[in-house]
Amino acid sequence: MPHPPLPVNFALKAPFFVCAAALLALIGLGSPPALAAAPTLSQISEDDLPKVVRAGQKVTLRLRFVDADGDRPRKAVFIDQSASASSGVTTAATRTSPDNPKDGVVLEWDINGFEQGQHKTRFEVIGSDGNTVRFPVNKEDFYEFTAESVVNKWITMGGGMVVGLVFVPFLVYVLARSINRRGDPSRAARIGLLFGILACLALFIFLFQSFYSPLILGIGIVAGLALLVLVLTRR
Repeated sequence: MPHPPLPVNFALKAPFFVCAAALLALIGLGSPPALAAAPTLSQISEDDLPKVVRAGQKVTLRLRFVDADGDRPRKAVFIDQSASASSGVTTAATRTSPDNPKDGVVLEWDINGFEQGQHKTRFEVIGSDGNTVRFPVNKEDFYEFTAESVVNKWITMGGGMVVGLVFVPFLVYVLARSINRRGDPSRAARIGLLFGILACLALFIFLFQSFYSPLILGIGIVAGLALLVLVLTRR
């Protein structure tokens, strides 16, 4: 007995059903692999990326590398592209901690010394999966710092002490004597010396607060205050 002819609508839709079945079969074979998570670089503390360093002295820089997929850093470089670095200096990471990348791997760069001046730098790390991460993240941003000379700071300090302890008291003495010849110009000079000592103390703190430990700064402050007391108690 012959079968009745298929409805016209079903005959038109048959190719659609075939394509849908083929697509479902392909999906059932397996889903595409998940995309690798992008790694991140972050600053650990302010001391690990200082804003001021001593010119010519060894500096250690640190960052934390994190990868959610557990891929370890394969290549890590520090790039100094400032004017003082000529055409740019690239330094590979000196040490990589054995920590789990999911928790954070510490990367360290030992730099033998920077030339004096402003520095414009960045970090780039390539993971074992080929993903690259930059610090700072934005291409327009850079890690910038200043390399300062201790010798130049002490020269500045010496000039400030000459002005504060010699020139200012002498100027006050001359002005006091010219204004009031009957007065005691030495007392006015002593007042000028007091201001000079305070100015030198402030200059010392300003110049060396980022260079010396609190202990050395404290010794300098105590020495300045002792000199101040000596001037105040002198008859």
